[in-house]
Amino acid sequence: MAIYRNNWQQRFFGKKGSQNLFLGRVFIDDGSGASEKAGCEKTLTVPKISVSGGFGIYRVPVFLCLLLSAQLWGELDVSGYVAQVLHNNQDFVAMQKNRSAYNAISDEGMLIFCPQLKGEYSSEFAQDPQLIPYFPTFLSGADLINRNYLVKLEQNTPIGLDVALQSTAHFFEVKFFQFTPQQQQQFSTFGLKQVNYTWQVTQSVRAKQHLWKNGFGRQARARARHSKSSALAQSFLENYQLQQQIVAVENVYWQLVLAKEATSIRKESVHYAQKLLDHTLQKKRESLALESEVYTAKSILNTNLLEQDRAEDAEVALSLTFNSLRGISSPEVSESLVPLSLSILQKMIPTCMGIRGDLRVHEEDCKAKEAENEISIDDLLPDLNVSAFVGFTGTSPYLHSSFDMSWQNPAPSAGVVVELSFPLAPFKIRSVIRGYKNKTQAAKLGLKRARFLHDQQWTEYMDRLEQKKKILERLYESASLQKEKLDNAHLEYERGLNTFFDIMSAYNDYETSKISILNTCQVMLDILLNLSLYEERAYPLLPNK
Repeated sequence: MAIYRNNWQQRFFGKKGSQNLFLGRVFIDDGSGASEKAGCEKTLTVPKISVSGGFGIYRVPVFLCLLLSAQLWGELDVSGYVAQVLHNNQDFVAMQKNRSAYNAISDEGMLIFCPQLKGEYSSEFAQDPQLIPYFPTFLSGADLINRNYLVKLEQNTPIGLDVALQSTAHFFEVKFFQFTPQQQQQFSTFGLKQVNYTWQVTQSVRAKQHLWKNGFGRQARARARHSKSSALAQSFLENYQLQQQIVAVENVYWQLVLAKEATSIRKESVHYAQKLLDHTLQKKRESLALESEVYTAKSILNTNLLEQDRAEDAEVALSLTFNSLRGISSPEVSESLVPLSLSILQKMIPTCMGIRGDLRVHEEDCKAKEAENEISIDDLLPDLNVSAFVGFTGTSPYLHSSFDMSWQNPAPSAGVVVELSFPLAPFKIRSVIRGYKNKTQAAKLGLKRARFLHDQQWTEYMDRLEQKKKILERLYESASLQKEKLDNAHLEYERGLNTFFDIMSAYNDYETSKISILNTCQVMLDILLNLSLYEERAYPLLPNK
């Protein structure tokens, strides 16, 4: 299976021969679906994991990503790093399983509307010393055996109509006491034997309509919605937490990139400080520079060496965090990371606002509360039900004959039942119902406020991002000019056309512009990581096999 991703953002951040970046959300994939080649022609068949969160949408087989990023390109992009972390961090796998589990559980509420097949068997035995009056008075009693068989198919419908199709078989046996040959003539007079039995089979249809409590299925539908929304809220919560964790992983990647860039700036500063000291020493030998200028140049070099050591220490600390997340204890990062640039930052900017995961949790939680309150209100209402049944019965000493008679020559039966249960506390019930309705309104107001803050934060992030983008563009221009200014200052200083303080000023201006670029990139990354949580859910949650 090859690496592939969809067109949510551009496929590559660069032309042929440039860096192939995959800045996007990783999804845990179950192995289904067509694959698409992206970035290389090499394909491998490997197991995959899927996760969500980040700047785009793509799917990456873990081992393939490791192989390609480390061996084919010698470069580890953010998607490859996220895939490594996912492969070696069991917390991410557990969160994905929980997300898929809650998503599957969300259909549990609909099971109340599924047909159910029931079976029942009962057997009774009794001795009656004084049998029912129509038997001969000289009998002292009998053994009674009763067996019942029932098969029923029933279903509760969403409109509050409960329907059942059932078939019952009733076996009745009477065995009289004191049956002697002398009494046989008397038994024959009444058409009796010592043992008498019969089968009675009934086919019936029963229906029950709820008219007030659970009127026309109102409560049943609310229970199904409550079950579904509660499970989906948990699923979205797991998904959102997973996205936040992946955003944190991506942040570690970019922090290390910025740390490496800061180290590079400090090394460049040391280079210019060393160059300045060399030129100053040369001028001192030519008696064109003061001793104080030499000490100042040495002080500048030592300060920059100190800053370089601090930058390297910070880089090592981030490297340890970087590697520990992917299960490596060494501080050495053997792969080269993708350098951050203005063009990359521009491509990371989302084009449209989706729905953030915490708002989805809030929406489903509001639906669950609304359904729960509706169930509670419905429980307080009077119970009014209308039931009806139609049955066809066949009776015979033999089971098969009784069954045939229940269809061919039955004895029909029918009935209607009206049930009413009315609680005698109307004023108290009305007050309680009003309280549940207020709870529903409060939940809806909270959701409305959450939506407002959701949209407001998006607008605020985009406005800040646009401002920082303009600032960063100017900083890049300024850094380019400061670099030219510094190189020119060195040449002029070598020719004696400017002073020591002129070159120090040019050097400080250049260093400040480079540090300002890093700081602005950091701010832009923070904003982009927050914007990455706004996600258009144009895809289903992938099931976990």
